[in-house]
Amino acid sequence: MIYLLAASAGIAALAGAGVGIRLLTIDTYSNELPPQLEFEIRLPATMSLADRDAVSVELHTDRNVGDGTLFDPWPRPDGVYQVLEGSVALAFKRLDDSASSSCRAGADQPVTAPADDPVMLRYRVRRAGEE
Repeated sequence: MIYLLAASAGIAALAGAGVGIRLLTIDTYSNELPPQLEFEIRLPATMSLADRDAVSVELHTDRNVGDGTLFDPWPRPDGVYQVLEGSVALAFKRLDDSASSSCRAGADQPVTAPADDPVMLRYRVRRAGEE
């Protein structure tokens, strides 16, 4: 009987330790707001734009996938550029290297932008409470 109780206690302790380790290494934001990847897409002022309702922004990395939100005004004039601003919530704590490469929208999938592309992409991660 004592061996049965000891074995049960050992199994419970191992299971509890396993759950605790998993909770400590979880990769999502469970007790805080996820940070936002804020971006701006700078286009030449001479480039024509589609209607705002026809444009969507998505983030695709090996860890984070999400729909973006575009901000007003649409587009924001800035000298020789027109700027599209927005953000995407980052569900996972790590951002892989593919997020740093600029992409242009293709027919079905994003494609890598050519080196002489006049479109510029700027981004930064903003955490809750940061100004």
